[in-house]
Amino acid sequence: SLFRAKNAKLPHMMTRASENGALARAAVLAAAAFAAPHPRAHALEKFIVNQIWFTAAGPGRFLHADMRVPESQPLRQTLHSGLEVDFSLEVVVQKKRWWWLDQRAAEVNWRATIAYDSILRRYRLATADGYRREYRDLRNALNRMGQLRQWPVSPDIAPVLDHPDAYLLARLEVDVSRLPQPVKILLLTDNEWDFSSGWTRLPIVFENGGGDDAPQDR
Repeated sequence: SLFRAKNAKLPHMMTRASENGALARAAVLAAAAFAAPHPRAHALEKFIVNQIWFTAAGPGRFLHADMRVPESQPLRQTLHSGLEVDFSLEVVVQKKRWWWLDQRAAEVNWRATIAYDSILRRYRLATADGYRREYRDLRNALNRMGQLRQWPVSPDIAPVLDHPDAYLLARLEVDVSRLPQPVKILLLTDNEWDFSSGWTRLPIVFENGGGDDAPQDR
């Protein structure tokens, strides 16, 4: 997880067994929260990748995205049980081929993590681009997470982005592989939380400038 320092030294009493025990207790709490009845939303809110665009600086290319993650009871219950939730954005550059399936020419990945501090009653957001902040309200944390700006991509992708027959496939989702197995099963079977946007096809768009204005078609 992005919150776990790579070289952090644990206290002497914090053994691997106790760490696993804490994770197991959090999984049990999350499972119990899912099993408990809770009010159902009138309509299922979905993950959405609204827009993706690129900016250029010399040979470099930067990815920007506007996304939406719905605030849901299952998500809140998972966080309040003590588990961190990891999100991933996958952007694939495809090239059209009239004679075969379209070619997967390049790929860009970005991650974010949200955790809940029960003592401070704050939601902690950490993203792969180095953003760190605590929020009192989960909705505000999710809104900020959905505003990705200036994520550098490999210079090797530049020629692919300029190809006239290229387009994007984007998917935003919860990385359920990083959750304990009981919670993973409950999430996969829960019909109140659609935790993936599915693949969304988007055009390749370039913007001139810093990335905060409305992008223009290529």
